[in-house]
Amino acid sequence: MTAGIIGFASPLLTSVFYGSDTAKDSLANAADYLPWFYKAVNESLVAPYFSIALERTSFANEETNISLTNTSVTVPNIEFTADVDGETVTAPAYYTVSADSFTINNVSVPNSAAITIILDSGTTLVYVPDDVAEAFAAAISPAAIYDSDLGAYIASCDARVPETSVQIGGETFTFTAADLLYPLEGNECYATLLPSGSAPGTVFVL
Repeated sequence: MTAGIIGFASPLLTSVFYGSDTAKDSLANAADYLPWFYKAVNESLVAPYFSIALERTSFANEETNISLTNTSVTVPNIEFTADVDGETVTAPAYYTVSADSFTINNVSVPNSAAITIILDSGTTLVYVPDDVAEAFAAAISPAAIYDSDLGAYIASCDARVPETSVQIGGETFTFTAADLLYPLEGNECYATLLPSGSAPGTVFVL
């Protein structure tokens, strides 16, 4: 598969409604169905888990390469309780886990333990606690500078990035260096780890 959307998401995230009047789209008017993966699990056609290997596309020359970590871990999928169209719903809306900590150059970042993170295969940037983003930006050489208009740290695209990892379920997953800077314009790049607050209950995105 080279493009498009495939149904691995939770049934809570489906968006099919009866009728053609979009003004009536609501939980009460939703078509009840299972995305294909959930349906396959329900019918015992596949095991209740999957993995994803994404091709890497170079921004410069469109060359591709697949990098695998050979690391895996099984952890609970955290359920969300939310108000949906006036109804309280508790369900695994996203693939959400508790992260043990983030490390920069093998040093654990303070205030990065036991945070809730959505595992999102489609996100361009990584949304982390402020302390993690600040530590990461400071460890880039030369250091990334915070841009308040963008809400992000900006670095030179040829800067050297630190070894950056996240621990989940006692296993360490290290970011590929090529994923830690994202082109903005010219020779300016986003430092991929964006500050996203530190308030209790904040959910981050990996």
